[in-house]
Amino acid sequence: KENTAKVKNLVARSTEMILLNAKKQAPVDTGRLRASGHSEYTKTGLSSKVYFDVKYAPYNEFGTGRYVTVLPGYEAYAMMFKGRGIRQANRQPHPFLFANYERVSKALLKELNKMGFYERPV
Repeated sequence: KENTAKVKNLVARSTEMILLNAKKQAPVDTGRLRASGHSEYTKTGLSSKVYFDVKYAPYNEFGTGRYVTVLPGYEAYAMMFKGRGIRQANRQPHPFLFANYERVSKALLKELNKMGFYERPV
């Protein structure tokens, strides 16, 4: 029970850190993108998600057209937002979410390792 409480606290701190940093780094035009950032937790509090619920968030994250830049491991996710080539909109990427997730999740895993939790080989 003590470890469960510590892990819940660690998950909550990590989740809110990802959200806070992503909001700070999100590009601002009207402020709608930043305001659309949210976090949700499972009933157990042992897992969570951070998301931005405006439809243009992924295009800001990854860019469009010839400027598309995707972090390794996120290619399949980014492909869900691939355009149909109807119009050319070459927008520079403004990564704000996934780089923060990667950085914070590495720190989370380090802390879990210190507590005696380790990843299982798949």
